[in-house]
Amino acid sequence: MSVQPFFTLEEISRIEADGGFRVSTEAYGVSVRPGAQLRRRATMVEWSAYFLGFLTLFATVGIFFIQNGTADAEMTLFEGGIAMVGASFAAFFFWVALRGTAMELQVDSVAGELRMVVRSWRDTTRVLETYALSEIEDLFVIQRGNEAHLCVRTEEDPDGVETISGDEGALGVIQKALNPAVGGAPHKGSRTGRTARQDDFAAAAAVG
Repeated sequence: MSVQPFFTLEEISRIEADGGFRVSTEAYGVSVRPGAQLRRRATMVEWSAYFLGFLTLFATVGIFFIQNGTADAEMTLFEGGIAMVGASFAAFFFWVALRGTAMELQVDSVAGELRMVVRSWRDTTRVLETYALSEIEDLFVIQRGNEAHLCVRTEEDPDGVETISGDEGALGVIQKALNPAVGGAPHKGSRTGRTARQDDFAAAAAVG
């Protein structure tokens, strides 16, 4: 399978302007990742997790250097319990910081996959979930509070699995553009029509 453009220039403009995302053409297909503002927000969360991790770690280690002048067994047990809880919190904060919080959607038209990826401030990525395009029934958008979520529905997950989140309008554009590429029965008939849009995109990119 060859690399295919999934978005027209107009769709990319709407996704980036309205949703704050960045659409990138990759060797395998296309990625939709947080733009500068969303990336800064994610970086702040990750650095805050680092800070809280070190703070909790130092506080936990400090417990062992506190001389309270008593050898009370209950106090020793209490301090040990606090140390264990503190160590658990420190490990969690470091896990969040190293794992990353910026969600990214990768559509691989070469391998025929859709990947949910998390990217850290160090620009390292971790694949959270991979779906074959042929196994995806459809994509849909749900609204929860002030934020919308793009979801992937498969036969195994009929309720859908959340991927990226953000502006409802921008996610709606992503949903409509990608649905014809997945293998769900309601969208198989749309693949031929999608080819024409891909040709339009290629022509527009050549002119630009």
